[in-house]
Amino acid sequence: MAVKAPPPPVPVCEWCGFYIGGNAGGVWSTDSTNFGGDSVPGGTLTAIARGQVAASLSTKPSGFIGGAQAGYNVQSGNIVWGVEGDFDVSTLKRSVSLSTALPGGFFPTTTSAQERVDFIGTVRGRVGYTVTPNVLLYATGGLAYADPELSTFVNTTPGCPGFCGTATTDTWRAGWTAGVGGEWKFNRAWSLKLEYLYYDLGTLTQSYGDSAGRFPTSFVTASERFTGNIVRVGFNYALDIPPVVAKY
Repeated sequence: MAVKAPPPPVPVCEWCGFYIGGNAGGVWSTDSTNFGGDSVPGGTLTAIARGQVAASLSTKPSGFIGGAQAGYNVQSGNIVWGVEGDFDVSTLKRSVSLSTALPGGFFPTTTSAQERVDFIGTVRGRVGYTVTPNVLLYATGGLAYADPELSTFVNTTPGCPGFCGTATTDTWRAGWTAGVGGEWKFNRAWSLKLEYLYYDLGTLTQSYGDSAGRFPTSFVTASERFTGNIVRVGFNYALDIPPVVAKY
């Protein structure tokens, strides 16, 4: 009598355990720097109202991002959840300037802003669903941190007859991030992933007077909300490769 062959062994848990990996991609933002200041006669708000100083400059930076990640997964049936942390270097940077003058060409003024981020890191929860044993679709969200830098100046020429001032604010900030992704295991240890994240690091604000000390430190204020988008591809290597068991 013929005996039916047993099915091949299957992994106990395809997505369980610790993993490490790397990633690379692009980062971009639609940020703008907004200018304000004193409302005293002849102050910054007056200069903005008459078009001498820019009310807003759209920096819209973009750049490359790349780094490493590590995480841990738990699986129950088709549901996979866990935690992941990553740290990426970034080339996100852009400067913009606008030159204006009063009617007749008097007091030409240049308003400038630069946004820069050198690194971005996250610590996120992940929850997903295996549409096939080797393909995972997931949502993710949690903490984001980075080192946003904002540099601005307002310069009246020639010789700063009206106002010349500048400031640079460079600090660590924490915010939030959320996104979606997909991951494909092409063998038991290695997988490829594609991921999108949105991050929000809050608002940086700076306030300053002019270089000659003729105006108070609140003569010009500049603020920018640091938000952005990340699209990246990556790979993961499973450190806890699950055993296989025969299933009858």
